Amino acid sequence: MKIIYKYAAILTALIICHLSTNASQLPDTITVTSPSSVSIIETPEGLSVRIREIDNNGEPISEEQTMYSCNYGTSSKITSRQRTFRSDGFDVNLFSIGSSDKNNPKVYFNVVSGGLALGLVNAAGQPTDYGLQWGKSFEISWLNILAAKMCYRGFALSLGIGVDWRNYRMVNNSLRMLPNDQGGIATAPYPDGSIPKSSRIKIFSLGIPLLATQQISKNITLSGGAILNFNTHASLLTKYTSPEGNAISESATSIHHRRVSVDYFASLSWKWVGLYVRYSPHSVLMGCGSPHFNPMSAGIILGW
Repeated sequence: MKIIYKYAAILTALIICHLSTNASQLPDTITVTSPSSVSIIETPEGLSVRIREIDNNGEPISEEQTMYSCNYGTSSKITSRQRTFRSDGFDVNLFSIGSSDKNNPKVYFNVVSGGLALGLVNAAGQPTDYGLQWGKSFEISWLNILAAKMCYRGFALSLGIGVDWRNYRMVNNSLRMLPNDQGGIATAPYPDGSIPKSSRIKIFSLGIPLLATQQISKNITLSGGAILNFNTHASLLTKYTSPEGNAISESATSIHHRRVSVDYFASLSWKWVGLYVRYSPHSVLMGCGSPHFNPMSAGIILGW
């Protein structure tokens, strides 16, 4: 469709060049607006034809400008191309606030939602042979349940609110985690004759992410920033089968976890799917006798 508009614009330009020698007055600009915008501008040097491609939302995607000289029956063609991208990211745009002139976009604002993520979380720095394994521990998060996003061309800055749920699982079948007498977490063997099932720590967080996004090509987006976490809930759960065959569950919610922490976040997305990494320099647990480790996760993120 763009090719048809281009040739139609060139034909119109040549007709105007021919008529310019026989007419005393011509309109300065002829504009045709459709899925793409075509403008023909008369100048002392000749005619300028500008073709602008726009998307379904009326946002400019690419621009091509050609100069034709009509003096003395000669013609010359100078073509320049400019391609710009608007960084809405790959989130769900709830509504926008911006310039009413979509052909000359400057700074505009979106309210968005996105960033569903699933990954594996590693207890980095844990004591040797402690047993919290990356391949058995996972993270589920919604990066931005709701966020305000300021955009300018291919760059965007967002501030939002989201949630994160991390599950650190121990795979050492000879040890289990349990509360100690000092307000922390210790390890101890399972009772003799019992059958271990699992022992895990769960952390739920409410996060405030501040992220910068740069669209580096039409389909590729790079994001990075920091997330302030309010770790509102933590629990410890151990399950095993007793020698008598009874299912035993031992749980605790007072494990003296860190209440406020910061994560560093980065992602690389193609269209609506991407990869992310997330790391915190703060230890998850603070109780006396508890193991010290830092969360480091990686996985797949959708819609950001």
